[in-house]
Amino acid sequence: MKRSAVYVRVSTLHQAEKGYSREWQLDNLPKLARANGGICTENDIFDEVMSGSRDDRPEYNKLMALVMEGYYQEVWVVEKSRLSRTEDRSEEQRIVDALQKFGCVIRTPGTTFDVSTVEGEFFNDIDSAVNRM
Repeated sequence: MKRSAVYVRVSTLHQAEKGYSREWQLDNLPKLARANGGICTENDIFDEVMSGSRDDRPEYNKLMALVMEGYYQEVWVVEKSRLSRTEDRSEEQRIVDALQKFGCVIRTPGTTFDVSTVEGEFFNDIDSAVNRM
């Protein structure tokens, strides 16, 4: 069994209208983690309501500290852009470096981003470029 974290973040009304409300994420992402063989308890859910461009997100910072300690093997988000929406590529690179170093993958309901492989890193770069646009 792998240790799974769930990171829930909304910052706009549009996200809620799109079907990715905070409630939807809180209800569905832990279920998806468990259905895919992950261990995910209430303590593994990191929940925030704020912009992803801010670097002072308390729940995100707690999550990343645990990722960098090697505690989690995967992080579930509704979209990869939930982790970071900053124009500063150094933050995005910090996320990728931590994931690579500790063998952690990002999982969404439809995709797994495994940046420990060349293909995964390439797919991550393409997805990140599209999100920045």
